[in-house]
Amino acid sequence: MKCKISRLNDSLEELILKYRKAGYSLDEISNEMQIYKNTLIAFLENNNIVVPREEYPSFKINGRKILVISDSHIGSIYQNLKYIDEAYNVGLKEGVCACVHAGDLFQSKLSDLDDKINNQIETFNLFYPKVSEFITKVGLGNHDYWFFKQLKKSPDFIENRDDIELYGYRRLFFDWNNYMFAIDHGNKYYKDFVRKESYALCFAGHAHELQVSNEGATKVRVGAVCDDIKKEKAFPGFIVATLDGNIIIIDSYCFENEKAKLMKKEYFIKEFNEYHKVRR
Repeated sequence: MKCKISRLNDSLEELILKYRKAGYSLDEISNEMQIYKNTLIAFLENNNIVVPREEYPSFKINGRKILVISDSHIGSIYQNLKYIDEAYNVGLKEGVCACVHAGDLFQSKLSDLDDKINNQIETFNLFYPKVSEFITKVGLGNHDYWFFKQLKKSPDFIENRDDIELYGYRRLFFDWNNYMFAIDHGNKYYKDFVRKESYALCFAGHAHELQVSNEGATKVRVGAVCDDIKKEKAFPGFIVATLDGNIIIIDSYCFENEKAKLMKKEYFIKEFNEYHKVRR
């Protein structure tokens, strides 16, 4: 999937407004201008232009189970390719229909930049799991932004893969069996333009810790699949989420001797209602 524009200038903003006034959908504008859909939503909502709810999702997932990972930081001294392999192996075993990556696929801000980036690309090409059973949908993070900004060559190494799709930076939304879900990786640049109650659940990366709560929670923090742990009691890990009708069940995994281990089954259970649907 082709990398798109994530930052706007005045001329792009004027053209977006022109297309929107002419009745173009966000998908049509995104494809025509090669701008990430969540960037369009943020621009419009921050300028008090209401976006219909059904236009929010950047992608759609149909199926019962998904694998959710985050913060692989390929190219970092903390990268752990065995963690990534283990997470994908669990996904295959569990029969997930998609993998959602909540950001920081790559590491940025490296010394000896050109050589390091070339090594990262080679590592990604050689070792990042390539599976035919499901697609990995990536909500890009802050490190990904700088990685692609520093890249002095075509990103065809990832654009040409048919098992990975890139969907924009920071916060974006997706339709999972007609329920609205979000991915977040530190929403620094835009205000929270959608009230938390209007989506079922947000899978959040960036913090490098697994953190969930059953008490009115709207966010699940996804553990990192690398060894860069930012808090004393945090640990690397990932989750498998099951959407059973209007109930989501989350199984949490950690790593023991670099092998995936089910930490707690049904760690988080939440019931959704009509208000959380994409089309109410």
